[in-house]
Amino acid sequence: RRFMAAVRRVKEELDPDGTMLDLHDTGTDMELFPRAAAGVSQSFDKGSGVLGLEEKLKLGISMGPNIVCGDTGSDLAMVVAALKLMCGEDMVKVWKDRMKKEDTPDDDPNLEEMAPRNTSKTAVFFEGEQFVAHASEMPGQSSQSLGMASTYSEARNSEASEAVEDAEFERKMREAEEAERRAKEEEAEAREAASGLAVLFVVSLKENEKSPNLVKDVRRWCEYSGAHCAI
Repeated sequence: RRFMAAVRRVKEELDPDGTMLDLHDTGTDMELFPRAAAGVSQSFDKGSGVLGLEEKLKLGISMGPNIVCGDTGSDLAMVVAALKLMCGEDMVKVWKDRMKKEDTPDDDPNLEEMAPRNTSKTAVFFEGEQFVAHASEMPGQSSQSLGMASTYSEARNSEASEAVEDAEFERKMREAEEAERRAKEEEAEAREAASGLAVLFVVSLKENEKSPNLVKDVRRWCEYSGAHCAI
């Protein structure tokens, strides 16, 4: 404990405002990180180290095969960094958003936009036909016939408007289906690339108590990406 207190004192002397260095106590060791920029809360992590090594040394991580080993929550960033290099940042964002949605499920706001706005087209059309038949049976009552004709015209206009809405809805559906097909193809390619990644974590009981979601998060990243996992 005296050693840990001494380390903390040195950090405070070097960075009294806490804007340059970040300290993470894993319980077995202490990790010091330089912050991304002065005043920015997010700091560099081990994933940043992986990306930096790839940039400087040209290790070919994107080609694989690779293995990531860890025993604490801070090591998970290396798994994410390796997946970014092997599968692309966009696909990693898709998986991350999927996990976030699992943790905080909510209704999809796009469903309401995709739904057809009017579902009574058949009923309106049927009523319009009724008006035409009724007006033809009463030729002597011109005002009523005109009223029926006007109602029929409104019904036809409504039908035309609904036809446009239906066509727009069908177009959006086709676009959504095409986007979904492309997304599935891209994810299949990403999973094929990630099959060259092996993830090995040794999580102690103490670490599991400290970070109860660590095992679940490691497994989910591997399940979504197709990486091999051993915990």
